Amino acid sequence: MTPQRSSPSINAADGKSYFSNCHSLLAILAIVFLWLLPFRMIHATDYCHLGLGEMVEAADLIIIAELKPSQDKLNARVETILKGKLPEGFEFSGSLAIDPADGKVSEFSYFGSDTRVKLTDLIPSNRRIFFLRKDRDDHFRTFHPACILNEAEKQRVSEVIAMTMDLAPFVREMKYAGDLDLIFLLGERFFALRVIAPAIPELEHYMAKHREIPDEVPWQRTRLTMQFTYEESRQPMLQMEPLVAQGVLADFIRKMAAFGVVERLQKTSKTKLPPTFSVIVDTYGPGKVGELSFQDAATFLHKQLESKDVGVVTAAFGALAKMMDPEAIQIANSMITYPDKKVKAQAAMILGYARDSSSIDSIRSAVEFLPPYVSRELPTHDRDMDNLIYALGQATRKHNDPKVVPVLKQLMYKGYAGHSFARTLARLGDESAFEPIFYHIRNPYVEHYPENLVTLIKRSNLPTEPWMSEGFSSNDTAGKKRHAEQWIAWWDTHKAAFRVVRTWEEVSRLEN
Repeated sequence: MTPQRSSPSINAADGKSYFSNCHSLLAILAIVFLWLLPFRMIHATDYCHLGLGEMVEAADLIIIAELKPSQDKLNARVETILKGKLPEGFEFSGSLAIDPADGKVSEFSYFGSDTRVKLTDLIPSNRRIFFLRKDRDDHFRTFHPACILNEAEKQRVSEVIAMTMDLAPFVREMKYAGDLDLIFLLGERFFALRVIAPAIPELEHYMAKHREIPDEVPWQRTRLTMQFTYEESRQPMLQMEPLVAQGVLADFIRKMAAFGVVERLQKTSKTKLPPTFSVIVDTYGPGKVGELSFQDAATFLHKQLESKDVGVVTAAFGALAKMMDPEAIQIANSMITYPDKKVKAQAAMILGYARDSSSIDSIRSAVEFLPPYVSRELPTHDRDMDNLIYALGQATRKHNDPKVVPVLKQLMYKGYAGHSFARTLARLGDESAFEPIFYHIRNPYVEHYPENLVTLIKRSNLPTEPWMSEGFSSNDTAGKKRHAEQWIAWWDTHKAAFRVVRTWEEVSRLEN
């Protein structure tokens, strides 16, 4: 089936939302798209592994420089510019720590963000490739420990830069099958989410730079237009007119406002807003990038899912998720049955993002066959299993489908009470869910997690009591034991009368 990339029809949606000042629009949209990000963003303190494609995309300037020590610095003299434009008066250097006792220079030179060069490594060659990004003060800085490469990597860096310019030739060449940088760049270039906000260029710039789709954004082709009026003498100054939209994205925007997200970034924008303006949020994505069509890009990625390399499979799934590829749902439904836990986890993440009703049976089956939980403290603990548990937990939470309730009850007796499965059960189950979640309170070998019991009580005909939400340190064994005894006594007294009488959504509205 070929994904349709044509423009959507537009229907009117009910509702009117008001925001307190001229900064609120940027606040709500920035938070909306930063909340619960499923994919990694690159920050100065995020030192997880980055592929070369991610490095090239994140860098504003890529240079080859000759390094020479001078007093307390290691100066970088630019020889070649691989990406970007060198500003006038550009200077770049690393610091050399000197021991005040004997005046000796340290073994390393540091350039920031834990980027460093070992001085003895400069003897064979003192040329390095630097990846730099402009900060808010317009200074170019490194942003990850991998921001320095040996000059020998120049050909590959240049090749990846060429990919960013034109993907089509690389997709057509068989030798690039399984190329992780190419796979990453396909997800970037065909990223489905787009924000058009001429009145707020900061927002457009941010969304263009950070390719992230929050897990709350619905995986469907939709286009939302928000009309705003602004009047400084009026309260509220900024008013959002009735939303015009097809699908549920409009409800998502309202939801973020209802949860008080607006107030968090009220003073972040200095933009002077006009009396009337609009913002468009579009999840259709590009139909073509250069000479490469969406379908050709998706077909290439589908083929990568046949790879025997799990890293290639997971990367391809990640790119398809950014593209919101409809066919990826069907593929993930079948691949969630694969024996490899990494593949299963990535398939589960796809199905969670998409929240397609056809996949709930696949998710339920995968959850049902999870083995008894193994504590992280035991030598038999499996990190890949942990990732799979997380992915399946997120998938069940995002689908929010009562069909999973019987399976979640079974999981509680397998020791999963502290995971998101219990949270989902507490939000979806009826009074019969209390005893399975309560199992961990009775079991001294399972960690103490009462918050999901509190959720069920909030949904019930009985009031919560202050002691129920009491917190304990991880090593407070006596406190946990006492708390468990309180819970057991409370449940023995109240279980006959206990009834769930409201949904979690109703509770959330009351609390917010």
